[in-house]
Amino acid sequence: MSVARARRAWASTPAHAPPPGSPHHYTFKVIATDLDPKELPPGLTLPELEAKLTGHVKGAAGLVGLFVKP
Repeated sequence: MSVARARRAWASTPAHAPPPGSPHHYTFKVIATDLDPKELPPGLTLPELEAKLTGHVKGAAGLVGLFVKP
C-alpha cells in the first residue's frame, strides 16, 4: 500500500478522525510501575488494570492534546 493510500484510508476511518466542529481532546497517560510486564497481559479492562497497579505505581504523567478538524 502506498503512503498516500494509507493516509487516505486512515483519514477516512471514523475511529481515527476527529469529529468536525468543536475541538476534540486526546488524553494520554504514562504510568511507571515496578510490575513485571508479564503481570499486565493484553486485553485488561481499565478496572482490572487499576487493581493490578494498586501499590505499584512509581510515577505518572499525563498529556491532553486538543485538535480541531479544519
